[in-house]
Amino acid sequence: IFMNAYTHTLDPHSSYMSPRNSEEYRIQMSLSYDGIGASLQLQDEHVTIMGIIPGGPAALDGTLKPNDRIIGVGQGPEAEIVDVVGWRLDDVVELTRGPGSSVRLQILPSGAAPGSEEFALDLTRDKIKLEAQAAQKKTVTIDRDGRDWTIGVVEVPSFYMDYQAMIAGEENYTSTTRDVRKLIAELKEEGVDGLVMDLRGNGGGHLAEARALSGLFIPDGPVVQLRQSNGRIEVLTDKDPTIAYNG
Repeated sequence: IFMNAYTHTLDPHSSYMSPRNSEEYRIQMSLSYDGIGASLQLQDEHVTIMGIIPGGPAALDGTLKPNDRIIGVGQGPEAEIVDVVGWRLDDVVELTRGPGSSVRLQILPSGAAPGSEEFALDLTRDKIKLEAQAAQKKTVTIDRDGRDWTIGVVEVPSFYMDYQAMIAGEENYTSTTRDVRKLIAELKEEGVDGLVMDLRGNGGGHLAEARALSGLFIPDGPVVQLRQSNGRIEVLTDKDPTIAYNG
């Protein structure tokens, strides 16, 4: 609270993040993390499997099912399993994450009463892509002026970018602009009559991605300006002359 109060006196957009919050923000921006590929929720003191992410270790193994409960976690096949009943959800989530390492889960099956037979499950963590949180497209048909119009809609939930992958020089790092450019190309192939960019609920993200995304629709020109506390104004312009859609 103190650190946030201090940073907000300097800049309303600067905040202090604890290591855990910083990691959660990194996941939201990169749309990926190293884990077992399951969404978890706390229900009646038990961390419960709410969903299995397609393509992740849990999905490929096939043993874990929705509503199964994690009652213990061990770091590796031979590690001692720690009882996690009654733990905070984020503490248990942290135990299940980690790059490329093995985790052992003690599972109480869905519908089984506490004290019923349990089973152990060994999974090797892997990179999980949160594709459901990436930009998505759809088409809608509307009736206007006596004819049907096919409109492409691109939903952009945030301006995400895998910054660490970008600075590491990875060629195909996660990027809002790259995803949207691809979606627009697919909609053009489908022959849409118009395009809507849906930014409702978009909470922001990387300014560089917002700037680049705007550049998909203009050849050049100013996109946003930043005013520093000393009054200095910096104008950020679109540097890419190509246009993804001019309809």
